[in-house]
Amino acid sequence: MGTPWMILDADALSPFFLREVYCRHHHIPLMITTTSRCTIRELTVKQLPELLLLQKENKNNPSGCFFPQNCCTTVAAETFLLDYIKNQYSFYGYGIYGIFKKTDGTFLGIAGFSPLENTEDYYVEIGYSILKEWQRQGFASEALPALLHFEKEYLRFTEVITRIEKENIVSIRLAKKNLLRIITI
Repeated sequence: MGTPWMILDADALSPFFLREVYCRHHHIPLMITTTSRCTIRELTVKQLPELLLLQKENKNNPSGCFFPQNCCTTVAAETFLLDYIKNQYSFYGYGIYGIFKKTDGTFLGIAGFSPLENTEDYYVEIGYSILKEWQRQGFASEALPALLHFEKEYLRFTEVITRIEKENIVSIRLAKKNLLRIITI
């Protein structure tokens, strides 16, 4: 039994692509990029407790949540996470990733790309949310440019936008610093 990939162009055989095929085949979370203090990689079910804490911390800010608002139980959240891991990364080739401290693997938050519906071009939204304990320590400021570099290198979307609540001045400042088009909500 092989890995279900079709290669249409020899130029597609990059080291990243080969690593992606290997990780998908062996069900290993793909490491997306690193910063000086962080590793950004695909989520696993091991992050469920931290994702639930992030959800709780963002109960008044749905855009900072990983799970949909109707995901009310731990079982529903685990089912959603497992489905997300199984389908999102392999179908779209991108998604929401975990941000982890390089030194000890501590989960800090999430960041990544979500498809925008009802657009004719290949637009996506980039978002990020850091656990309260780790906020105001520069982790989002490291993760965002690293993900934008990854997007330019490998994903090549038509445009990356971000939606931020108008009261969230810190995130708006970070998005402007990274030259993102901001839609305030």
